[in-house]
Amino acid sequence: KLILLDSLLQEMYLALVTLARTRLSSPQDEDLAYKLLCGAWVYLGIVSIQSYLFPAPYGKFTSATGVHSLDRVTRLQISAPLGWMIQEIPSFLVGFFALTHLYQQGMIFKMLLLFPYVAHYFNRSVIFPLKLKNGKPTPVLTVVAAFIFCLYNGLMQSLAVVLLDQESLTMTVSCLGLVLFTCGMAVNIQSDQILKNLRKEGETGYKIPVGGLYKYVTCPNYFGEALEWWGFAALVQTQQAVWFGVFTTMFLGGRAWQTHGWYKEKFKSEYPEGRKAFIPGML
Repeated sequence: KLILLDSLLQEMYLALVTLARTRLSSPQDEDLAYKLLCGAWVYLGIVSIQSYLFPAPYGKFTSATGVHSLDRVTRLQISAPLGWMIQEIPSFLVGFFALTHLYQQGMIFKMLLLFPYVAHYFNRSVIFPLKLKNGKPTPVLTVVAAFIFCLYNGLMQSLAVVLLDQESLTMTVSCLGLVLFTCGMAVNIQSDQILKNLRKEGETGYKIPVGGLYKYVTCPNYFGEALEWWGFAALVQTQQAVWFGVFTTMFLGGRAWQTHGWYKEKFKSEYPEGRKAFIPGML
């Protein structure tokens, strides 16, 4: 039965790749990987402009975009745990399907390379939502947009690892990348836990977080996630992973700066003066 399940999951991954190749008129997997990466860079440019004009509409900024029609659309919301699970699950599932494909092909080393990506999204799509009890409702629009992103990025990152020439890897860099990824994930999880514990049952307001790297920055959870994906980029050494590091730093760095300003405006002199926004001691 386990063998049949592995085969089924592998077929699901191959079916997804085949569908993407058909839609993007890509005769080979390498062509698909290239087109996905090109599309990702275009998307990064679009999101950079959007982030400069207004923050992404979720969390503290759900109705603060300044775009009247967009603010109206974001009024349709679902619970935070359900929203997080729906929007993050594609990256976990696609990555997991790719792991079974690599296993079936006997590519155990590539499984190890992809595993951190899958582990991150297992935490974000399953463990984190189950622990999230007092989060603010999430706009359906944001959930749908994040779902599409995670599906696209999950396919792009997993396909890059499947196609990777592992002989080209610099093992010292890969080992350092794994250490960096692990440290980043630890910071991300610890920081999210601190935020979760700020609110008691039934509370929805905001408080100044303390503990961990909150002593140094407003958004250590964002800083930790950026560390994760730069670590992943060093681990697998693909252009797609480098793109993810750049995207995460740009998007979360910008949001950290917006969040930092929001906290300073809300709490004024109560907010720690020496606390940076994103990178300890720097930014």
